[in-house]
Amino acid sequence: MALFVLLSGRPRRLVALGAVATAALLLALFAIVFGTRAPGLTDQANTITNFSVPDDLAAVLGLRATHRCAGHFYPCLNSTVSLITMLAFVAAMLVLAWRAFRGADPLACAGWAAVALILTLASVMPWYLLWVLPFAALSRSRPLQVTTAVLCLLLLIFGQPTAHLISYGA
Repeated sequence: MALFVLLSGRPRRLVALGAVATAALLLALFAIVFGTRAPGLTDQANTITNFSVPDDLAAVLGLRATHRCAGHFYPCLNSTVSLITMLAFVAAMLVLAWRAFRGADPLACAGWAAVALILTLASVMPWYLLWVLPFAALSRSRPLQVTTAVLCLLLLIFGQPTAHLISYGA
């Protein structure tokens, strides 16, 4: 959200100063709590869950991993799929940043950024919906609200953390 407030805010100098101060405070807080290493982020970034867009993309491209990452249940993310989804996310963020700079609603831009993040993450859990729900609720963007409702339905049905325990065989 900070990016879109910064890009759409007035006066820009005051908003930029507030953003830099907030970023410094958050980095200091992160360093105090976690030190120089965030726990588990590398493992999570390298795993892929069923029913995520990167998983479906890997299946379509024939790039599904056959081995498990770091002894986890979930398979590893293919580097080609990772690159494609990262580029898609960066493209979405650039478009949204440009729209915010040109005067678009920062709440809608933040909501669409959260949707893009959820769709491009390889390891997706249903509670990630909390990233987009406040922006969809506060924004006046009907397409964002409909997209969020569909995403809620899909993640709540297909994104269950225990879905791997369900047997689909006879």
